[in-house]
Formats: sequence, C-alpha cells, structure tokens
Amino acid sequence: MTRPILIPIWALVLMVALLAIHRGVSHLVYDQLEVQSRATLDLYVATLRGQLDKFRSQPVVLAEHPVTRDLFGDRGPTPDAVATANRLYVRTARVIGASDVYVMDGDGTTIAASNWNDRPTFVGQNFAYRPYFIEAMQGRLGRFFALGTTSNKRGYYFAYPVRRDGEAVGVLAVKVDVEDMERVWHGPSDHMLVVDDARMVFMSDRPDWLFRSTRPLVDSDRARLSQTRRYDRIDRAPLPISDTGKRGVEVPIVTLGGDTPGRFLRLRQDM
Repeated sequence: MTRPILIPIWALVLMVALLAIHRGVSHLVYDQLEVQSRATLDLYVATLRGQLDKFRSQPVVLAEHPVTRDLFGDRGPTPDAVATANRLYVRTARVIGASDVYVMDGDGTTIAASNWNDRPTFVGQNFAYRPYFIEAMQGRLGRFFALGTTSNKRGYYFAYPVRRDGEAVGVLAVKVDVEDMERVWHGPSDHMLVVDDARMVFMSDRPDWLFRSTRPLVDSDRARLSQTRRYDRIDRAPLPISDTGKRGVEVPIVTLGGDTPGRFLRLRQDM
C-alpha cells in the first residue's frame, strides 16, 4: 500500500498596518501603499527563496558521498563507518551553516548525525512519518518544514535518497534553522508571516503569532498535521483576524484583534 504524501503548499503574507489611514482617505493613497507593499513582499520572497536554495543541493552531494554510501555497504553501518560519517556531517553542518545533517536507514531510523554527541540526538530516532523521508525514499528531493520533534526547533528540511544498485536504501537529510531568516523581517508598520496549507503560521517576525492559524482548523487540517507531527504538541488558538473590506479583488483589509488590535492591508504570495 502506498503511503500518502503531504505536499507543503505555503505562502508569504505581508500585513501592513493602517495606522494613519482612515476610511475617508482617497483611493490614491491606498494604491500607493499597495504598490510599495507588493515591492516589499517580492523582496522578502526572493530573499527567502535565495536563502533556502543555498541548501537544496547539499543532501544530493552528501547522499552520494563515499562516506555515506559506506554505511549501506555489505557490512552495514559498522562502528567505524558511523564514526566517520558523524565527523563528516559535523564538519559539513558547520561549513554550510545547517542546523543538522543526518542519515536514516530504509525504515527511517537515524544511524549517523552531526548532533551525534548532543543530548538529545537524532541518532536512534525514527522519522519515517515525515513527508521529506517518504518523498526521498520514492526517489525525489524531499522538502518539508516543521517543528522538530527531538530538538523542538523549527526547521526547513531537504532530503535525498541514498541509493544502492539503483534502489533507495536510506535518506540523507539537511535541516535549516529558520530563525536566522526571520531576523531580516523588520519594519515600522509591517509584519511577515509564512503560512502552510492549513494556514498555520510557521515563520513570523512576531513570536506571539507563531503556530496559530489564520482561520479555524477543520478536521482534515488537524488530521494532516497529526499525521506528519508538523507542530507536535502545539495547540494554540487561531489569530483573531476578520475581513473588513477589500482593495480591488486580491487585497483585503483585515482587523487583527487580541493583544495588538488594528487594521492591516494583507498581501499574499504563494510559494
């Protein structure tokens, strides 16, 4: 039976505070704000894509490295082979700026990792439930973002199959820490959100908005999140957002209540 794949569909959302704009102001002011905000959103999208693209090829190179292949030879992952792989992954993670580099066997159990000497470590942990592992075992470049179930840190994951005789026998994964990427998101009157297919906020310059949905979750959303353990043990109330009007067709004006009530122009770009 083929296991289902959850393909991440995500978007960047720019919330521009309408602090000094009132209902009676001319449409020209709104139009100018929209143009400026779209330029800002395009810049953030390009920056995030560029930062992630730096890591895209790394699991491909490491999966084909002789040290990684040696873990899946006739002798299996011997202690010497594991120790050599651990050292390689430690050096690689440091050089490329990755949070973690690790390799899993065909069942999803980690056999070597850059954090092998940390507590907790990925070694011995099973990640077969993660979509990046499933996609890689099916021969594709796996990609996913989630809160780490071991580290409890958010990350974007790239994964690639380790092959023997043309068959996938394991998966090499690289985890990228996303907190550094958020530090460039700052402005006096705008806020950035990255939302997933369930409209859960995964990244933001506002920590109090993280792991909250921009709409009430339905049963199918909860089932997908539970299956992949994307935000394991996190259950926060949705952001209190309500539409109050629209600029054209695509740009709604919304009210965000809670601790920071206010009106925002909301712009979104799918990635």
